[in-house]
Amino acid sequence: MIINNIEYEINKGKRKNIYLQIKNGKVIVKVPYYVTNKQIEEIVYKKSNWIKKSLEKYNQKNNELKNIKKVKYIKF
Repeated sequence: MIINNIEYEINKGKRKNIYLQIKNGKVIVKVPYYVTNKQIEEIVYKKSNWIKKSLEKYNQKNNELKNIKKVKYIKF
């Protein structure tokens, strides 16, 4: 699903709380079975600033790691 230019995956399960997770650059919303799609959309919309900042941090760290791997070592 996509809300406010944020693509996310819904994971419904046997839980009491709602969790937002950034994993491998993907947004995962973990919710109890009884939470409606409308409620999920509202939560993602309300937390969109936090989600965007978190994705930005993830991408920045990921790019730094890629740059580190590109460094060549010189043997003496």
